[in-house]
Amino acid sequence: MNINYNSLMNSRALKLKEILNSLLLKRNISKKSLAKGAGVGQSSFNKITTGETANPQIESVSKIASYLGLTVSELIGETPIIENKDPMDSIAAIDLECFIAACNAVEETCRINNCDKNQKIILIRDVYIRLTKSNPSNLEETARILADTLKDLI
Repeated sequence: MNINYNSLMNSRALKLKEILNSLLLKRNISKKSLAKGAGVGQSSFNKITTGETANPQIESVSKIASYLGLTVSELIGETPIIENKDPMDSIAAIDLECFIAACNAVEETCRINNCDKNQKIILIRDVYIRLTKSNPSNLEETARILADTLKDLI
């Protein structure tokens, strides 16, 4: 069996581009906020979303998938995306008291800034992702991470 490596990588990059652009539209996320939230350089991210790079760095793809709450396999189209995953499956990754405090702060921030339901969901998801990655050990640390997150996103 003769497999052309370049052809294989190009087809995967195109599938990644399609899926990523579809998710951006479906979830109403800007390219800039996704790149920033995932910790991927804007230039690299743009090359992925335009299909300019046939072989994106796995670290970048992994960060984007993690930020979107997906596996790399889902993001590159190897497995179907399960949209309504139970958030309680991974909630134990952070202290529940910290997460509840964060959600309350997001609620108040959204009330002050007149956020719609989708913006609120995105903020809670982003806060959750950042809290999970940094794993705060107390409410003080949670408050700092939360303040930084909301400042970046609002």
